[in-house]
Amino acid sequence: TQQKNDVIGNMKIQKRAILERKAADERLAKVKIDWRLPLPNMPKVKVANGTLDGLGPANAPIDIILVSNFHCPGCAQTVKKVFDLKEKYGDRLSLHYRFNLHESDQSIVRTTAEAAYCANDQKHFWDFHNAVVATNPPLDMDSLLALAGSAKLDADQFNKCLVDRKFKSMVDQDIAETDKAGITQAPALVINGQLVPGQTSFEELVSYTE
Repeated sequence: TQQKNDVIGNMKIQKRAILERKAADERLAKVKIDWRLPLPNMPKVKVANGTLDGLGPANAPIDIILVSNFHCPGCAQTVKKVFDLKEKYGDRLSLHYRFNLHESDQSIVRTTAEAAYCANDQKHFWDFHNAVVATNPPLDMDSLLALAGSAKLDADQFNKCLVDRKFKSMVDQDIAETDKAGITQAPALVINGQLVPGQTSFEELVSYTE
């Protein structure tokens, strides 16, 4: 009957549509499409690596400057991402540190930055850095001295260095040079001359290094 023929015809149409859809899905599966948006081009800046001891060979193809301080919001998370990059690339990556801060000259933020230079004077900058990052940022001189002990520093030499403000000018230089480069907020990264916000995801940081 006509009704039966219509049903059979509709079934054939549906079957053909299913087969066509399946074939289209198989073709699409073979095509690799990257739906991610391209990373924005970051501004180029000129910032020297500074005088704090670096990590990695001086001639490494990936050069990263971490522009930060020990008290800024989000800095600890950025440090973790940077160290993950260092672990990923090993000796292909050279890591340096410059301070950027805008607190008063007598603030604990400023004193801690000068303390880091005092630690560097004893060849223990990264030990001091890691001790600070692993705990809450110091709020007074007593906590700074305790951190110095955990970083294996000579306490008397460290204390004298702080009291004399031996490296005040070096922190001043860090601030002046990073400000001049247009880095007005910590944390930030300079990756092979590109200024990248510290809040950038690890996956995107990898893209900027490659």
